[in-house]
Amino acid sequence: MGRVGIGQQAQGADSAVQLTPNFIEALYEGKFVEFPAYEEACRKDPSWGLNPDKAYDCGNPKDGYLKLGVWKEFPEKWPKAYKVLQNMSFSNLDIAVMAKLVDVDKMEADAAAAKWMEDNEAKWKPWVDAAGM
Repeated sequence: MGRVGIGQQAQGADSAVQLTPNFIEALYEGKFVEFPAYEEACRKDPSWGLNPDKAYDCGNPKDGYLKLGVWKEFPEKWPKAYKVLQNMSFSNLDIAVMAKLVDVDKMEADAAAAKWMEDNEAKWKPWVDAAGM
């Protein structure tokens, strides 16, 4: 997550820069700039990365910044639902498609979620099955 993408001929342009996940990658083909792997030194030492004068010229930490949080008593009160949350994993393209359904196709969030689930049962059903639901 958090990669910078270069889209080709996005809405008539020769190139476009974007952060991902974003609905753009659900609409257009393109390539991603692959930055050096994240290391703590990247944040603190400008000489570490590609640009010797600037810090933060590396990728983001693995597992990105998309986090799920639950109430501290959630696992005990709803153990099967908690197991589903533990199994849940979305790719950048999954998030991009969901964002496209809402931002581009102008679907309400509930309708977009239902469409994504209908189109992606093979992805989410194992999360539910593994939780014994």
